[in-house]
This record gives sequence, C-alpha cells and structure tokens, in this order.
Amino acid sequence: MFRIINAFAPLTNFAKIGYVAFKWRLSMATMKDWVEAQARSGRYSNANDYVRDLIRRDQTRNDKIVAMQSFVEAGLQSGVGIRSKDELFSEAMARASKS
Repeated sequence: MFRIINAFAPLTNFAKIGYVAFKWRLSMATMKDWVEAQARSGRYSNANDYVRDLIRRDQTRNDKIVAMQSFVEAGLQSGVGIRSKDELFSEAMARASKS
C-alpha cells in the first residue's frame, strides 16, 4: 500500500503546482477586473490613474512607517526614563489639550 501512495507523490506535487497556477490566474483576473471597475467608477480617468494613485498611497504609507520606526528606534536608544506612567500621561494630555 505504501508503495502505491509513494508512486503517486510526483503526480500530487504536479497537481499542487497546477492548482497554484490556476489560483494565480484567477487572482490576476480578479485584480484586473477590480482595477477596470475602479476606472469605470468615474473616480479615475483610466486604470493607469488608479494604479498611480495606489502607488502614491503606498509610498505615503511607507514614509509613515519609516518615520514611526525611527521614533521607536530613538525611544529604544534613549533608555529607560525616570518619569512615572502617570507623569507621562499627564504631560501627554496637557500637550493634546494645547493642540
């Protein structure tokens, strides 16, 4: 019985590859349909405008992530503070009320 199952192992691997390729094609078709629908919605003049907007948004998001990572790194480099959490919270609330 083990030999029979083992004999079909290459076929099951091939079937997995075929399934992944099918899902990729299906996914690409779905994405293409989505992009075209966004262009037809009137918010964008064409699919290229939609893709450019996505890229701009992704770049903005990436810039925010980089900035946040630098804040975290600066905080880690500054070491442990001496103020209590209540003092920190009070200071944050005071700053927030000024804005």
